[in-house]
Amino acid sequence: MEVVALVVALANLIPIDDTVDELDSYMYQTVCPVSYLPSLALAPVARSVIRPSVLAGIWMTLADAPACCGRGLGGFRWGTRLWDQGLRYSATAGDEVEDMFALLSEVKRRIPSISAVSSGAIASDYQRLRVESVCSRLGLVSLAYLWKQDQTLLLEEMIRRGIVAIIVKVAALGLKPSSHLGKELAELKCHLLQMNENYGINVCGEGGEYETLTLDCPLFRNARIILDDSEVILHSADSIASVGILHPRAFHLEQKPDSSDRIGDGSAVQESSSCVYEVDEVTTHDDVGEKQALGPAVDAYTNIDLCISKTGNNLRSMSCWIQDPSRASEGLKADLIAVLSRIENQLKEEGLGWVNVLYVHLYISSMKEFGLANEVYVSFITEKKCYLGVPSRSTIELPLVQAGLGKAYVEVLVSNEVVKRVLHVQSISCWAPSCIGPYSQATLYEEILYMAGQLGLDPPTMKLCLGGPRAELELALQNSEAVANAFSCSIYISAIHFLVYCSAQLTSSEKEEIEQTLKSSYITRLDRSKGGSYPTVLYVFASDLPKGARVEVKPILYVPSTDDWVAAEETETGVPLPAPSKTWTDCTAPYSALRDSCCQVHTTGGRICSAVVSITDDIASKICSAAGQLHHGEENLKIMARFCAFQIAKTLADNRFSWDSVTMLRLYYSVDLAVAADAVSGAFSEALAELAQDNPSMRTDVPFYNVVPVAGAGRSACANDIMACELLASNVSSAKLRTESRSVTCVYLFFLCVDILARWWNLSQLAEVKPRSSLRLSRLTDKISNESAGSRAHSVNLPGREGAVKMRIRLLACCYNDPEMWIDPDTVYPIRPDCRDDAPKTRFKPRPGLTLSPKRWKLLHNEEGCVDIAGMIKRVQRGGVHPTIKGEVWEFLLGCYDPKSTTEQCNQLRQQRRLEYEQLKAKCREMDTAVGSGRVITMPVVTEDGQPIENPNGGASGSEQKNSGAPLPKEVIDWKLTLHQIGLDVNRTDRLLVYYERQENLARLWDILAVYSWIDKDIGYCQGMSDLCSPISIILENEADAFWCFERLMRRVRGNFKSTSTSIGVRAQLTTLSTIMKSVDPKLHEHLENLDGGEYLFAFRMLMVLFRREFSFVDTMYLWELMWSMEYNPNLFSMLESDTGTSSASTKDESVLGQCGKFERKKLQAAKKDDQIPLSVFVVASVLEARNKKLLGEAKGLDDVVKILNEITGSLDAKKACREALQIHEKYLKTVKAS
Repeated sequence: MEVVALVVALANLIPIDDTVDELDSYMYQTVCPVSYLPSLALAPVARSVIRPSVLAGIWMTLADAPACCGRGLGGFRWGTRLWDQGLRYSATAGDEVEDMFALLSEVKRRIPSISAVSSGAIASDYQRLRVESVCSRLGLVSLAYLWKQDQTLLLEEMIRRGIVAIIVKVAALGLKPSSHLGKELAELKCHLLQMNENYGINVCGEGGEYETLTLDCPLFRNARIILDDSEVILHSADSIASVGILHPRAFHLEQKPDSSDRIGDGSAVQESSSCVYEVDEVTTHDDVGEKQALGPAVDAYTNIDLCISKTGNNLRSMSCWIQDPSRASEGLKADLIAVLSRIENQLKEEGLGWVNVLYVHLYISSMKEFGLANEVYVSFITEKKCYLGVPSRSTIELPLVQAGLGKAYVEVLVSNEVVKRVLHVQSISCWAPSCIGPYSQATLYEEILYMAGQLGLDPPTMKLCLGGPRAELELALQNSEAVANAFSCSIYISAIHFLVYCSAQLTSSEKEEIEQTLKSSYITRLDRSKGGSYPTVLYVFASDLPKGARVEVKPILYVPSTDDWVAAEETETGVPLPAPSKTWTDCTAPYSALRDSCCQVHTTGGRICSAVVSITDDIASKICSAAGQLHHGEENLKIMARFCAFQIAKTLADNRFSWDSVTMLRLYYSVDLAVAADAVSGAFSEALAELAQDNPSMRTDVPFYNVVPVAGAGRSACANDIMACELLASNVSSAKLRTESRSVTCVYLFFLCVDILARWWNLSQLAEVKPRSSLRLSRLTDKISNESAGSRAHSVNLPGREGAVKMRIRLLACCYNDPEMWIDPDTVYPIRPDCRDDAPKTRFKPRPGLTLSPKRWKLLHNEEGCVDIAGMIKRVQRGGVHPTIKGEVWEFLLGCYDPKSTTEQCNQLRQQRRLEYEQLKAKCREMDTAVGSGRVITMPVVTEDGQPIENPNGGASGSEQKNSGAPLPKEVIDWKLTLHQIGLDVNRTDRLLVYYERQENLARLWDILAVYSWIDKDIGYCQGMSDLCSPISIILENEADAFWCFERLMRRVRGNFKSTSTSIGVRAQLTTLSTIMKSVDPKLHEHLENLDGGEYLFAFRMLMVLFRREFSFVDTMYLWELMWSMEYNPNLFSMLESDTGTSSASTKDESVLGQCGKFERKKLQAAKKDDQIPLSVFVVASVLEARNKKLLGEAKGLDDVVKILNEITGSLDAKKACREALQIHEKYLKTVKAS
């Protein structure tokens, strides 16, 4: 669709040095800059000269995503200033984003009529959020009309519209500098589409696959750019995905035929000063500070009533309002300040904050004061306080004054855990309505998606659609679907509940039309084949809605976890409610017959339950004693409250949910009842108190429901029910509670099944076993094992179900002995919520009896602290290492300590190394004060001849200040030249992890790598080292310990990073891989040779970073410890300390062989003790063998080989890969021996 906007001005950041081609910026396209923009367009241009540390061009770029995909071994000459590398951005002095802020500030000052900024963001949240941040600070609207649009259609449309753009950088598989640089997009369209199909690249370059320079477009009214001469510069000559840029040598402007202006030769272009604003001295305007308190303190209000709904241990609902029966409110502003202040204080008392809030229901007395309410709201709930994203929100007008509840009522949904995924798009686009205000489109928490109220707004214009309530509802559903799609779900499959707000001014026919539209929409689009079912629906009539809308929808969706273990475990339903007392049963006996006519229930696999209960006039006449006064009378009010409580309790009991499972219980009552809100609340509390008499676990000391006065509510849009209840219950436990509850659950199940075991295996003595100690359970487990092992025939003849149950019981017994084995590794190394969909799935789970657990690790130490290394190796080879002890175990696996050392000896050595590291770090700090400062350097600090480069904060770096111009030694210059490259890599490493959202963790990784590059002067720093160091930095708490552990790892792999002018070190292992494959699978080897893959360069990445890209973060660590344990030699420590690199183990020494890993033992027994082929090479061979059929059948070229290997990410089994690697190693040894 076309969107008309008046272009008032163009803002352009240009380099001071046009010889700089690329800065590897996360924000800007910086390749091939040209400075003729003022002569091309008719709109005024504001531009600023940027110092060499930052180069940017923010106008008319097709591919404006960060150029960070193509990572070669070479470094960049310059770097941009990245001080805030998190996904969400906050104003940070010196960051490259501040250059845009400063320039746009000046543009706004000079041209006050500017109201919006347009950018070309298509899929990059990183860039969109930063543009939105700048716009928000300047009071401008962000326009992103390309956001979330189909990239194939966009590419075709841009070409059709006359945008002539050439490729000026390539950094992706399938794009070659020699073939594609300088080509127009129109020429490469078919090739880009083919690469998208083959490798999944973004056809518009949104993943940094390529960058473009626009030579001509409709905006260029006067002339077009003609590129006369250029050269190709390689940044990385990687054979798989080379990185190259196009450097312009000469270009000129060519006048367009329809241009009335005459433009001479490009070298003599005269730019009109009237249309060019040269912003030489850009003054950065400070942001407005935190808003001061608006109005009186909360203590001044003695009539504030705060209702806290405790809906479980992890989720709670808080609602707050003003008790104002005399209607003496001071106004909406004062009431809302008081209510939000009271909620804020309550959060602080519980050790929480606004970041814990998932959703906000804002009820106000007049929609005419919506702007005032927003002003107060934003003074409390800010992006700074909500660093994971502001909560979602719905705002409606309700008859609060009529109900005696003041003029503001706020209800918030709060979680104890700060783990949520928030979608907040403030840019106006064609995707879905923007949320320019301080609330987000949707919040995902523990598999439930809470969506903000959606209106029938046309996204690009943000205006209500024409056509009445029906058209508004259809567009609101379309907008809801767009938001749901962003979370990889659909309202027609995943919706569990719909709250539909309707204007009280709707006519009867309009109400009926709305209900029929919603039903027909679901009937036609509901996908039952994918598990979709009709959700519960509640219609609530409000006095007014935002923007004068007639209808607003608020869906709640169930988005199941991708964790199969969790899903299988949590499908089991909860503990049902106890049977009610006889008195309660007698009182509510007539209610059961009315259930179908008043209750609607939706359940999802025993995990989620939503329900709506409503009381119509017809139902009230059947249950109330005084039929003529259904809307009045205290007794009838109590009866209706008891009826609702009964239906809710029955819903929970029938679906095996408990009261603790309730996450939301809301009671809507019509103000036509002419009763005060506290009277309704009192009646409902009394009804629940009666229920609590039969359920001691049910809390009644505080309400766990919210009472909301409305103009009307009901399960039908045409009904105006007296009362309606809205229920949401969840058996999906939090990650923390899930881990803590597993051990309790397994113990319960174990003793529940003891009698069954005794019957099946005739072990009658087992039924008498009592849980007096874990030792007793261990003996019990051993007995079961011995019984089954002693009777093989009996074991073979066991029915399948009995065998499965038996193994399950053994597992439960093991877990009772060691409950820490129930831990979920993904909770130890959490993924950022916004990245979970893109992260590879973790396959590793700690396995009782196999994984080295904390308890077993402790038992492997004798009284003096010496480690039973054979026991350790055996456990690690069988099931890896428990996450909580990885650091300690890795130090032994990598040879940091001698297993024969006592605890005291290890501690002495540890302290000695920590002191040595501090000395090394101090030495580095003397050379550059950035070391140990908590910062990460991402820009060069010296030139190649050692001259200091001015940093963003002014002045030279610390060392240059001290040296006062004294020349630096060459080794210091070489070291300082690597610092910014380390910083660039650190900012890219494991950014999916929550751990690296903290600046101090990034700085810690940078410090370790900076110090290492100083001590290992032959290697220094090479790309890939940050990937190897990151897991070690995370699992070891002490920085010095992490450094020495990384140093030991580098002893193993540093040969891969050695390079000469003709080759790199890893080529030796690739040559060995070729020899191995030729020996064990000559057919596949010959096929790869015919495809020009005989050098096996496609395996380069696997060996350089030890499979970091092929496995998830957790699975990579599992693979590493498996390989290290299999390669372990008991003399490793002494070998590393003496730096001999060879084993002194004897094949005749059985005790030594027994302490070796499987791989090392095979080498020694084959008399190959000098064989330096690492296990990782054989693991690569096992990966190739596992894809043998596909490689032989589908690979027609080297690109196909790479594509097939790229498909393995997240699908490999680490243990299986190692097991097959050992088999290939044995086959290789036999082949070599035979030859």
